[in-house]
Amino acid sequence: MEIIKAIDILSDPESDMIYATKEIDDSHIMGMEALGKQIPKKALNQRIKNEELIGSCPTCKLLWDVGNWERYCSNCGQKLDWSK
Repeated sequence: MEIIKAIDILSDPESDMIYATKEIDDSHIMGMEALGKQIPKKALNQRIKNEELIGSCPTCKLLWDVGNWERYCSNCGQKLDWSK
């Protein structure tokens, strides 16, 4: 199953799923957020510094720069897209 399809199913308010406890509901939300971070997002403020392409995480706005060799943000786990 593709990630986007799984997120659509989990976030459907008309879903037949019944959450028996707040813990199950919270787990469901955490799962959706984790799946969402697997969809690559473009790094913000991409620029060259010391001959390396760097930028910031689009999800957590990571304050220090991340280099294009990093596929995931080390702070929040967002998958990064370094394409132009």
